[in-house]
Amino acid sequence: MNETSLKKVELSSLKLKTRHEYKIINEIENIRVEENHLIIEGFCFLKKVEPSRITRIHLLLIDQSSRSRKAYILKDVFQKTREDVTYLYGGKNDNYNYSGIKARININDLKVVKTYKEFEIQIMFEVDGRSILFPFSKLHNSLEKNKLPELGTIQVKKRKGFYLILNEQKVTSKKIERIKDQVYIKTKKYYQAMPRKIKTNTLKSTAIFLKQKFLR
Repeated sequence: MNETSLKKVELSSLKLKTRHEYKIINEIENIRVEENHLIIEGFCFLKKVEPSRITRIHLLLIDQSSRSRKAYILKDVFQKTREDVTYLYGGKNDNYNYSGIKARININDLKVVKTYKEFEIQIMFEVDGRSILFPFSKLHNSLEKNKLPELGTIQVKKRKGFYLILNEQKVTSKKIERIKDQVYIKTKKYYQAMPRKIKTNTLKSTAIFLKQKFLR
């Protein structure tokens, strides 16, 4: 599969329609890192809209900085045939086979946009000659809160929408976390074994140090 390229745009240049009659069903089903690429997979479709009316589907990374109106269009999003979506959600004459999407983003391309810390992933449909933007509203059960995968310097969060957070610093490794836990356990055992008088003096000296350090 080809890479999904990024194109920087001003949101105002997309001439998005905020009032419309379209209803969307969507879901992020999988997100992972594979051979230095961020993979996003899922499906999205507009209810009761024939595929012939849809010109194109894009994913957008919308910068969440307070003063910014910038976004990155994920071009060349691969569309997958999803007859199962039509079966699950469609009526007698509905066709949502076009709804499968997959983006394959080079992580090195994401480093180019590291000046932006947080992005919301949204879907843009070009339909009936208009550009309509929708947030992702659902994650697959395997991606619910506290089950999201570890993606190195990329974090994934689900709030009202679906967000990518780019970290300049590397995430602390599991090995270091284990060492920190071991140090904590040993320190705790050492403290519990201390005589009561020494414990009291240790706490007092710590409190005095913190007061002098931070409450001047």
